[in-house]
Amino acid sequence: MHEASIAYSLLQMLLEIGEKEGAREIRKAVVKVGKLSGVVPECLSFAFDAMKTEYSKTENTRLVIVEVPLTYLCRRCGKTFTREDFIFPECPFCSSAETELIKGEELDLEEVECEV
Repeated sequence: MHEASIAYSLLQMLLEIGEKEGAREIRKAVVKVGKLSGVVPECLSFAFDAMKTEYSKTENTRLVIVEVPLTYLCRRCGKTFTREDFIFPECPFCSSAETELIKGEELDLEEVECEV
């Protein structure tokens, strides 16, 4: 389960941010996880919750995971659309197969809420 190593890295990032900001506690962390990132949100949440109690600044941190759907751009008509699958996505507006994935591979720490 590589989510455990991701959770550990996330905690290290949060501790670093907390140190830099002079925080007593990290209250919340918002992470964007794309559908094609290879990360299972439930596993990341479980691993994070299991590890966060090892550090006093993160023992009460609430992890909020925002799942990012697959979003494509049609190169022919210029419109964007979302899909659940990623196998040969065809534009629903013009039926073109000239599409490009523009969102859905993210794994980003978006927001951190600290108590100073």
